[in-house]
Amino acid sequence: MDMIETETRYPGMPLSNSRIIQKYPLDVGRNKIKIPECASILTAQLQKDIICLWVLDTPADFALAKNSDSPGRTFDIVGTGHPFGKNRETYNYISTVQLYSFVWHVFEAFI
Repeated sequence: MDMIETETRYPGMPLSNSRIIQKYPLDVGRNKIKIPECASILTAQLQKDIICLWVLDTPADFALAKNSDSPGRTFDIVGTGHPFGKNRETYNYISTVQLYSFVWHVFEAFI
């Protein structure tokens, strides 16, 4: 969504101060997503049996991240009892979701 579309959908909201929430579907395992480094991770939950990540930032920052050469931020989804982590990576816990008989844990990995 670009800034013009944001102004059309939310008339009267100043674009320089506006915020938007974006949703990103995640796969089990490692995920690289082009989102701003300064963006706030809100939660990870199930939506229609798909694990999704919700992220808050400005429309301009999302556009810059999408078009940057940066590899993006890294998110890992691991099952209960499964080993994960390597090379001294650190992790920030985001959420736990249950899908059928599986329990998945969502982390941001800092490589």
